[in-house]
Amino acid sequence: MPPRAVLTGSLAVGLVTVPIRLYAATRSEAVAFHLLHDQCGSRIGLRAYCPTCGVTAPREELVRGFEIAEGEYVRFTEDELKTVDSQDDQIMEVQEFVPLEAVDPVYFDRTYYVGPGKGGEEGYQLLRQAMVDRGQVGLATYRIRGKQHLVLLRPVGEGFHMHTLYYADEVASFDEVERPNVTVRPGELELAVRLIEDLGHTEFRPEQYADDYRQRVLAAVESKRAGDTVEVPETQAPPATVDLIATLQKSLDAHRQDLTNQRKQRRAS
Repeated sequence: MPPRAVLTGSLAVGLVTVPIRLYAATRSEAVAFHLLHDQCGSRIGLRAYCPTCGVTAPREELVRGFEIAEGEYVRFTEDELKTVDSQDDQIMEVQEFVPLEAVDPVYFDRTYYVGPGKGGEEGYQLLRQAMVDRGQVGLATYRIRGKQHLVLLRPVGEGFHMHTLYYADEVASFDEVERPNVTVRPGELELAVRLIEDLGHTEFRPEQYADDYRQRVLAAVESKRAGDTVEVPETQAPPATVDLIATLQKSLDAHRQDLTNQRKQRRAS
């Protein structure tokens, strides 16, 4: 069954407008828990409780408020908020083109697939091919579910990926992170480079990684359903490495031994 578009709109580059459809590119498989009342096992509900009036407020009595000082709010009705909303919700207007490597990955948030809308096939492929030829990606603004995003439009294969980006004032400065000034010794550097080379690959292989935590939680769920208990082991943080050269050499030896064992297993099978 083909994926269902989550949004439809238009891609605008100058005076060129191309109908597009957006598809969710990712989904979270993270485990989640609900809060229960321990005495009866019921799930705790969320209430719009007013502590001043001591009552649960019905939905029709709720308004939105922007806090300008502690306990002081400017109120807005839904109609008032609509007046400050953009009227061009469905238009992704490209503002400029830049090389992909010029965008720091720290700005990347979510990813969507972009497909052509009805009647937009030719313009879609024309813009994609032009961007591929120039080695450029597009920066644009686009509204998704009521929020305006800075987005990056990237040609991939025969189509586009759209990445929502954080704004500059949403990204903390790395200069605020403490980085001690330590001199690296040549012997340590040589072993570290060798370890990186031994663990190096020419391509990203995401299929070899799995969420071990999710698998352990699901196994624990099945265990508890069967009436077993989950043992809680004592955990300690590993100590910081003191002898870097010895530890790096042990890491190299261990990795190479793993490779030797894997080759032996393949020959045996």
